[in-house]
Amino acid sequence: MDGDAKEEIVKLFIEGSGETFGWLEENWDFQFLDNMFAFYDVHGWPLWTMYNDKTMTSKDLAYANSMEMAKAMNEKNDYMTELTATKLFKDDEGNVIGVEAEYYDGTIYQIYADSVIIAAGGYIGSAEMTQKYTGGGLDVDTDMHLLKEDGTPVENVYIVGNDSLGTLNESNKAYVTYGGCAQGWALTSGRLAGANAAAAFAG
Repeated sequence: MDGDAKEEIVKLFIEGSGETFGWLEENWDFQFLDNMFAFYDVHGWPLWTMYNDKTMTSKDLAYANSMEMAKAMNEKNDYMTELTATKLFKDDEGNVIGVEAEYYDGTIYQIYADSVIIAAGGYIGSAEMTQKYTGGGLDVDTDMHLLKEDGTPVENVYIVGNDSLGTLNESNKAYVTYGGCAQGWALTSGRLAGANAAAAFAG
C-alpha cells in the first residue's frame, strides 16, 4: 500500500464494515438499502450506501431511536446532545478516569468512567481544523486505543470516527470528504471501540 495509511487499520475497516452493517440492522433501528447507491471517486470505487430507520423515514430517526433503545437496556445508560467535552480527568498515575463537559446553557458536568471513547467528529468539513487540533487524525491501534507519541496505548481511552480517520489516509490529507467513508468508519470504529471497552470493563 502506498502512502502513510496504516494497513492494519484499513484492513480492519474493510473487514469490519459489513459486520457492522449487519449488527446495526439486527440490533438497532437501522435499515440499509438492498442496492448500493454510490458516489464514485476517480478510481470508480463506491463510497456511499444509503440507510434510514426501519420505517425508511430518515437517518436522524435511525440514530435517535437507536439511542433510546440503548437507554432502555439499562437505567444507567443515557446520552445528551449539545454537550461539549472540555477536559479529561486523570488520576495520580496519569490514567484517564472521566471527562468534564459543558452543556449549551453553560451547565458543567463531571462524568467519571472506567473508559472514555472520544468521538467528537474530527471537525469534518475543515481539513485545517482537523490538522491543527488532531494532527490529521489521532493515532490508534486495532483495538481503537489512543496511541501515545511512543506508540504505546492509553489503555482506557478509545478514539473513533473522524478523530482517528487520519490513520486511513495519506500525509497532508486530514479527513475524507466523502460522507460514506466518514460515516462508515464512524459506525465501524464506534462498534469496535464500544465492544473493546465493554470487554476490558468485564475483565
